[in-house]
Amino acid sequence: MEQNGKKTRVDMMHQEANFSYTDDETMQVVELPYGNKAFSMMVLLPKAEKEMTDVIKALQDEGYWADIKNKMRNKNIELSLPKFKTKYSKKLNRVLSDMGMEVAFTPGKADFSRMTDREAYISFVTQDTYIATDEVGTEAAAVTVVGVFETSSPVSESVVFKANRPFVYIIQEKSTGSILFMGTVKRFCKP
Repeated sequence: MEQNGKKTRVDMMHQEANFSYTDDETMQVVELPYGNKAFSMMVLLPKAEKEMTDVIKALQDEGYWADIKNKMRNKNIELSLPKFKTKYSKKLNRVLSDMGMEVAFTPGKADFSRMTDREAYISFVTQDTYIATDEVGTEAAAVTVVGVFETSSPVSESVVFKANRPFVYIIQEKSTGSILFMGTVKRFCKP
């Protein structure tokens, strides 16, 4: 179901395996490891009675994200996740100027004399982000990270994690916890 309440049939990926998982009154969270486990994707799914705005609001509370990550435990998960692609483009001129680079954008003031004999300045800077997730893994920008999942062990009861409504995803580097990409999936496309 999309954010607007519209139902759309989509291609879903299914897997039952052990994943790091937690939940609280707002959301379910599952961590999907990539390749050598140096990177992972966290999927934050609002509980059925909640909305994505509730998840985003919770993430704004200081310490909430750290608490969620500390509560993660390995569980047998029945995972259903749609294949998805997201694209985002942002012009960074204002941000870079506000960070002290305004001279580089100003004709007649910018100094690129070590690069060219002609007068030059930066006219624009854009950042384009592309994320695509399917059974093979996740492609982020120009880097492809391959997902390898561990097989499940039938020791404990399974948790159902069915991402059939809008959700938040976070791609992180594990050793530092640095968030590399963060986005939302709000609209689903037909196969």
